[in-house]
Amino acid sequence: CKEASGERLALVTTTLPGEPHALPVLAKPLLYLYATLVSGEEGPTSADGRGALALRVWLCARARDVPSEARPVTGVLQVRTGGEDARVQLTSSAVEPFRLPEECFHHDRPEDARCPLRGLSLELEESDMSAWSPEELPASAIGCLHAKLAGGPLAIGLLRPAVVIAVDGDL
Repeated sequence: CKEASGERLALVTTTLPGEPHALPVLAKPLLYLYATLVSGEEGPTSADGRGALALRVWLCARARDVPSEARPVTGVLQVRTGGEDARVQLTSSAVEPFRLPEECFHHDRPEDARCPLRGLSLELEESDMSAWSPEELPASAIGCLHAKLAGGPLAIGLLRPAVVIAVDGDL
């Protein structure tokens, strides 16, 4: 590595005449997962109309893209790998960076699992009292979503209020 500054890394290589010039590089970027309140116009509001109850969940690749009002998301992020799903535990009380597990980056995965950011799901803490609802990506969002993250945060879903009904006795 010649130089590492900010978000760019420069790699200086020497090649021999007649040798292949391909240099495979596996990049495992830091990612941030956070939630923001959904405005009343976009989502459900409380009975008294005072504000949003739903949270929009975002994924981004730069700390500077995380807004000051961002809330951490706790639970387990499940990532489709083509085999057994990889799991990333999200336990912090602050929005902190994480990396996807190594198995997310194998290039021998089936075609539908080559982009580890497609098909993310969120398993919430039982005490969260929210339900995960994944965002439908537009048809124009082709290819791997890592490139989309270079342009800024990507909305990946909603956390909606959940109602839990407990029943006493046998049914």
